[in-house]
Amino acid sequence: MMNSFLTIWASPRIHKPLTDAPNNSLIAPHPVTGMRDIDFDVMEIMNGTQNYRPDRVDAARQDWLSLVAQGEKLAATANSDSHNKWQIVAMPRNMVRMGADRLSDFSMPRFTDAVRRGAFYGTTGPFIELTLGAAQMGDTHKGESAILSGRIFSAAWARADRLRVQVNGTTTQEIALGENGRFSMPLDFAVDSFVTIEAIGEPNETYQAVYPGFFPYAYSNPIYVDADGDGAWTPPGIPAQ
Repeated sequence: MMNSFLTIWASPRIHKPLTDAPNNSLIAPHPVTGMRDIDFDVMEIMNGTQNYRPDRVDAARQDWLSLVAQGEKLAATANSDSHNKWQIVAMPRNMVRMGADRLSDFSMPRFTDAVRRGAFYGTTGPFIELTLGAAQMGDTHKGESAILSGRIFSAAWARADRLRVQVNGTTTQEIALGENGRFSMPLDFAVDSFVTIEAIGEPNETYQAVYPGFFPYAYSNPIYVDADGDGAWTPPGIPAQ
């Protein structure tokens, strides 16, 4: 399961611009309301177990990264698909950054705003701490360079031991994570960009017993980069075909 899933994720894909048919139907404004089909806030890229149609998971993730690269700042969700009593509830799940972490302090408007901004990550076990300079997920870093740093941590039986870093949807680095899960690396940006990460692990016997059909995995939502410091984020676009 693990090897085939990762092989699929590593495969190259051809991205078509939103301005090309049939994609252009997504950005065509309604003649009365002016709304477009793509005018939504979040996009589900993980749904249910990972060993069910991994090609579908890969396609959704690649579509999402392509849309972000073309300027559609959508947040990516990871949701369970628990329609029956034998399906695992709340797996995968979203971890949303709220500041106050007590139930008594919960605010639906602040929660909704955090989700819309992409201030969360999707996971099947591992936790993510991530900054680019001082910016966190959903934020924008201003400048041509910054240190990407953070920590991937979990219970020992759900550990992720590899980290992938993507800039503008393309994996630029893949490193092994040490026991403490900490990482730090400098990144340089020639143009406005966005940064995402993935943390990946092998499912051991305990993990497979607790979460059959899954493996340890977590992905971040983007941190945006205003490289030229003009106060606006210019989408980098998709690679020319």
